[in-house]
Amino acid sequence: MDFLTWPQLKKYYPPDIILHDNYEFEIENGKFKVIWTPGHALGHTCLFEKNRKYLFSGDHILSRITPHIGVFIINPMIKEKDSEYNFHNILKLYLNSLKRIDQLKPEIIFPAHQELIYSPEKRIKQIQEHHQRRLKEIYELIENKPISPVSIAKQHFGDLDDINSFLALSEVLAHLFYLEEQEKVKKISEDNIAKYYALN
Repeated sequence: MDFLTWPQLKKYYPPDIILHDNYEFEIENGKFKVIWTPGHALGHTCLFEKNRKYLFSGDHILSRITPHIGVFIINPMIKEKDSEYNFHNILKLYLNSLKRIDQLKPEIIFPAHQELIYSPEKRIKQIQEHHQRRLKEIYELIENKPISPVSIAKQHFGDLDDINSFLALSEVLAHLFYLEEQEKVKKISEDNIAKYYALN
């Protein structure tokens, strides 16, 4: 896929400062708490203003679409350093992050894109239900025979351009890894091609 060689995908911009989960700081307009919310990106964080209960959600929660949740190429050093986190199952981390945000009971969500969210609890539930539907749909696709992730992505999302095909595949893999950890699907190899099938 040609887009993987784009120069902007190879650039690394080091952070000005490193914020840790649950770190709190105050500025003139409020008291903020850093919430680590892996899913759309491994290092994704939200900021929660504790006095007014405003959540600045970045790409974690959007008003009209669901953020892309797909597998990542993980630096082995990250795995070794933070082995308590199963980065392989990124969808599980994302759903846990959603639950964590829901428990904060934000009054308003300020996303990085689209409109403000005035019913956070309702929107979080919609996103959770979206992923449960997708898990069910992917499971049903492989109920009768083993299918490769690429074929699952094509059947589920249809014909797409290169970059969207890559995103679709990474999202399918994220859902397969989630189902695999729950022992609902199993991976096999047929002619050196990885395939998944549903377990009854």
